[in-house]
Amino acid sequence: MSQHSPSNPRPKRQHHVPQLLLRQFCAEGSDRLWVFDKHTGKIWQQAIREIGHEKYFNEAPLGDGWFVSYEEKFQHVENKAAPVLAKLNAGTPIYSLEAMEFVQLCYFVAVQYLRTPAFLSMNKQSNEEIRRLFPDEQIPETIKKQVGPLTDDDAKRRSLDSIFPFAEQIANVLVPKAWIMHKAYPKRSFYISDTPVALHNDIKDELRGTIGFAVPRIRVYMPMSATALLAAYCPILFQEVEGLEPFRMARETGEPVPSDSANMDFYNSLQVVNAERFVYCRDDEFELARRVLQNNPKARKPKRMGSNVTTDGSA
Repeated sequence: MSQHSPSNPRPKRQHHVPQLLLRQFCAEGSDRLWVFDKHTGKIWQQAIREIGHEKYFNEAPLGDGWFVSYEEKFQHVENKAAPVLAKLNAGTPIYSLEAMEFVQLCYFVAVQYLRTPAFLSMNKQSNEEIRRLFPDEQIPETIKKQVGPLTDDDAKRRSLDSIFPFAEQIANVLVPKAWIMHKAYPKRSFYISDTPVALHNDIKDELRGTIGFAVPRIRVYMPMSATALLAAYCPILFQEVEGLEPFRMARETGEPVPSDSANMDFYNSLQVVNAERFVYCRDDEFELARRVLQNNPKARKPKRMGSNVTTDGSA
């Protein structure tokens, strides 16, 4: 991170979904994507430099006109990951990546999971809840030290500062998972949203949460391009599907697992439900998004994230 004064120019438009990722979803020769606003249902086309960002999103005021910026740290993560993502999008099997490249991939996915409006909003919401429940003098010192109550600026700064150590924890959990690629069904495109990393678990438990990077049977998805989806499977779960020919080939040769129409609906539905607000696509193909929201109106509201990292050793 770095500290700057008002006289030090910095970009107003700061991305939480990097352009290097969004660019892979554009049609050849284009820098534009179709945008679906799940709050309003509106659809339009826009250049990638103008989407997946907010004004001064990666910085927080320090007072007296000074601010702390994390833009350079995010750019550093993107620069390290860029050649790795390029390799994968060019067809290099995941198992062919060098050890450090694979670690950089895991760290990029972890950072991308956290560098979103959803993560900052969740932390702000937690801080507001503490303010509501406890008068300042009644907050235990351990809670006050770790989470607040804080001013909005302090809460944002603490959230941004927590992303990088938290991402290291997530990356360590991601490393041992079974990693494969899925390819899009012909004439269909993968969605990507303002919250691209989506977690899914077929197990539902009302008493114990089943969404978390270290939770048994978890699946982690991040769209890589309009035609490629990166997936990390819990090893226990992957053992059950590895006998299926496409999954066996994916592990042995790096051949992406082909998607059928139902698979595409599932993967793209995750992006719709997971999105804070905006869903992006190479083509004006948002009938599925409309249908998801019609069947599940609650999905129009932001889906808040929890800590989602457990330390019980489960994968």
